[in-house]
Amino acid sequence: MVGVWQRIGSAIDGRQRKAANYLNGKTGHWGKQQLRVLMVVCCIVFGGGAALVIWQAFHSAGVVPNVEAIRKPNHVLPKDAALSAEIGLSDGELQNIRAFRRHLDSLQQTIAGKRKYDSIARHRPGLLDSLQFIEKVYQRQLKTSDDGKTK
Repeated sequence: MVGVWQRIGSAIDGRQRKAANYLNGKTGHWGKQQLRVLMVVCCIVFGGGAALVIWQAFHSAGVVPNVEAIRKPNHVLPKDAALSAEIGLSDGELQNIRAFRRHLDSLQQTIAGKRKYDSIARHRPGLLDSLQFIEKVYQRQLKTSDDGKTK
């Protein structure tokens, strides 16, 4: 791991040296007076920008940003309530869901089926998660009796 970091560090140093050599080549023929003027101009520009930001921070303190509440979609369940939701599924409905899930899984066996599966997953992103969620809830309901105790 140390060798990797050393190579990355030497690559960064090489690029910095290349940039420095390029800039030295561009300003190598400038005199001391021109370099001093350039340094003063840069300090004024960047220092003035920093001073402007600080000044605006203190003088615009009366402006309060507009804060809006986050809206949650109605169909989203809270995490703790997600697996405790009651879904009244018959065995036939669960078998249909499992058959559909097997069909989706079998699509991944061929290239054309893989394209169909990817299209379904892209255009209906919550479908696969919903199938898994329904199966989990149904399995949890099978493990608990009517009085809420585990069988």
